[in-house]
Amino acid sequence: MSKFLKLFSSVVFPVFLFASNNEIDSLKSELYRSVDSEKVKLCDIYQNLAVCYETINLDSTFFYLNKGLSLYDNPDYTDRAYLYLKNTEANYYYSIGDFEKSRSEYLKIFLSSLEMGEKDYDFDANVAASLGVVYRKLGKQDSSIYYYNKAADYGKQSGDYETLSSIYYNIGAMYFGNSRFDEAIGNANYSVEYADKSGILVRQIYARILLSGSYARIGKYAESVEILKQNIANALTHDSPLMAMSSISPLISSYQLWNKKDSILPYLKQGDELFLKIPEGHPTALEYMAVKSSVYNWFGKYSESNEILIGNPKIASQIGDVKYNILLAKNYAGLDNYIRAYSNLRNAYELNDSISNKKIGKDMSELYAKYNINAKELEISRLERDKAEQKAYHLRVILYLGVIVVLLVAVVLFLQYKRRIQKKETELLSVRKYIEGLENERKRLAKELHDGVCNDLYGAILQIKRSDVTEISKDKAVKIIDDIRNNARTISHELMPPSFKFSDLNEMLRSYFGKITEQSGVDVDFSSYADIDWVSIPHEVSYEVYRVCQELISNIIKHCNVNKVVVVLIIEYDVMTIRFSYNGVWDRSKNDKTGIGLLTIEDRLKVIGGTISITIDDEINIEVVI
Repeated sequence: MSKFLKLFSSVVFPVFLFASNNEIDSLKSELYRSVDSEKVKLCDIYQNLAVCYETINLDSTFFYLNKGLSLYDNPDYTDRAYLYLKNTEANYYYSIGDFEKSRSEYLKIFLSSLEMGEKDYDFDANVAASLGVVYRKLGKQDSSIYYYNKAADYGKQSGDYETLSSIYYNIGAMYFGNSRFDEAIGNANYSVEYADKSGILVRQIYARILLSGSYARIGKYAESVEILKQNIANALTHDSPLMAMSSISPLISSYQLWNKKDSILPYLKQGDELFLKIPEGHPTALEYMAVKSSVYNWFGKYSESNEILIGNPKIASQIGDVKYNILLAKNYAGLDNYIRAYSNLRNAYELNDSISNKKIGKDMSELYAKYNINAKELEISRLERDKAEQKAYHLRVILYLGVIVVLLVAVVLFLQYKRRIQKKETELLSVRKYIEGLENERKRLAKELHDGVCNDLYGAILQIKRSDVTEISKDKAVKIIDDIRNNARTISHELMPPSFKFSDLNEMLRSYFGKITEQSGVDVDFSSYADIDWVSIPHEVSYEVYRVCQELISNIIKHCNVNKVVVVLIIEYDVMTIRFSYNGVWDRSKNDKTGIGLLTIEDRLKVIGGTISITIDDEINIEVVI
């Protein structure tokens, strides 16, 4: 196996493995001797050089990546060597803060690797974990969890301690980000265990950083700082300034939480020295600058804190735009510049509501552009008519009025948007109440059928058996009443809400369709496929899906004159699709969207964010997507 196969996914931690100058010189010498070699060998060398420069100079990483990719006339996602180069390119985009482009590249690589006949579980696990990290950076927790689980599956198949340590680290980091520190500590301990078994310094240090940070958040400050001090000593022993710096930032933060100002000063000095030894713009460097800015704010050095933030705008991509604006606001407030403080706080508030921010930002940009045009025209007109000494006064009045108009329009648009959101929430609440009422009514009718009608019919059967009529008449009467009783019981069972306490959606639907086939004589052929565990589907979703399927199959059997219905349920990439296909008559009078059945189905789907579509061709197809 080529050496670079063990260096491919630095984002997983997210840190970079490092290389010595001797290793780089050796690779360059090998490149010089291999100019006329085959593409595979050249790819290997360029890939290794790109990875080695990740901790030294990102421009050099980009240079050697392009050299390697230029060996291919066209993109070739069926070639493993090409995938390794693209994976390092995705790491590069992550390092410069372009998370969306990084996500796009990782996803292409992951899907292409899965399609290959020869599996590389170690590679697949690392790319899946990288996707989990990037989705977490983008704030998409569901996707992040999905790919972390994929990474864990592949990691267990590869049996690689380094990969398993990385996976548990990222799961722990996700819990940490959601303030679930006990669960973060549990996963961090697993990460430390596997990191020590792997013997890889970078894994050992970052696993302990996560453990230390979690301890600090639950008040175990002494334990936290001790772990980080050992990390720094270990990193410096291995001549790794980047790894030492990666522990200094959380150490300063722990002392800050502990309210130990004097203890911070020596590590600020050490951090400044190490800062000069790591690549400029590296995430670890940006993290240190963000921590340093926060400490200066804490010390009351508001101007120095702002100089760091404004002079390093990439810090926002490291700590998030919301935190970046809040820290700026605190600094401006400390400097008595309340206008700027308010502006940054407003930015932070708007960034928390990305949809609103995008809409208002677009509207404000358009209005501002129009305002500028009008202001210039008015200015020219006044210069032609008015005296020179009046120009400044009138221009200021127009500017103030324009700003007021823009702010008023923005406020109106914002209130309209909030009103639309509230209206949608009210509609959804009404639908939920309607569904709850429908279910309560079903439950009441089921109880009355079972406890009343069924028991009364059973009593009638016993009474007939005691009468003096002939045996043949008795048997006929008993059979008719018994059939009525069984049908009433079946109806009561259908009305009762399904229970998912001891079963899942797949089992409940399979059982229900089996009973329908037995009772109605219509063959309901049900099959299901899913890339997740059925038990992971929330009960409220399973419940509504079950009721929708129940309503649809009942309508089809009653109104469409069928002898067979094919039902297929598929779950892929967190999307559930249910298809009903059959040959029969489509009775629009009983199945159009004004019927209570389909209206109820649409209301149920609205609650769980689903849709329904009906296609009539050679056969009738009904598709539900959730």
